[in-house]
Amino acid sequence: MSNIKTAAALLELFARRRITNFDFENRWPACADKPFLDEVFEVVWSLYDDYPKKTINWSFGELRILMRIILFLNSNEIYLPISKELVDQTESGQRFKYWPFESKEAMTQARKMSRGRGNEKQ
Repeated sequence: MSNIKTAAALLELFARRRITNFDFENRWPACADKPFLDEVFEVVWSLYDDYPKKTINWSFGELRILMRIILFLNSNEIYLPISKELVDQTESGQRFKYWPFESKEAMTQARKMSRGRGNEKQ
């Protein structure tokens, strides 16, 4: 399994409260050729307290962010680093509206592709 798919599977376990914050942090894949995984980790890490060891009771908004990241990691979208524009959006109350996707259209396309893959498995 690639580091990206490992990260997606791990994040899904974390979002579903199947693993603790410590498990998530210890198992997150390090990957020198995929530095965006470090950026993704930092964004997820900013959503919870890292002490004590526990499963996280996510808010609806936090779950939306996590599910969007999982969708992205399972897509073929190209990652764009966090930009000043994203930071400005965060400060204006529109935190990570489509990140890590470039746009709403890219996110919508990934959802369509994801649904298509799900139908193929049945």
